[in-house]
Amino acid sequence: MLIKEEIKQAVAEALDERKAATKRNLVTGLQGLANLLGVSYSTAYRIKRSKVLAKATFQVNRTIAFDADMVLSILCEANQTYHMRGRVNILSNNT
Repeated sequence: MLIKEEIKQAVAEALDERKAATKRNLVTGLQGLANLLGVSYSTAYRIKRSKVLAKATFQVNRTIAFDADMVLSILCEANQTYHMRGRVNILSNNT
């Protein structure tokens, strides 16, 4: 019985580690994205519609969520690569 308890404990620890590793900082809705980026709702909608954030977007029916950490890293990388020709740098306060 001791081996059985050790296996249960090892499995429980592995599951706890997996849950901690997959925990995401999610932002829900376009208004949440707008608040995260410090832009208006319409600008957040344009960013979402441009498919730049496709890897960080999760949508089921009409509910949409964004992985906040991934959104910031994608936009920071895109900002460094393309320099957003003449537009205001929306990540200037977050970098």
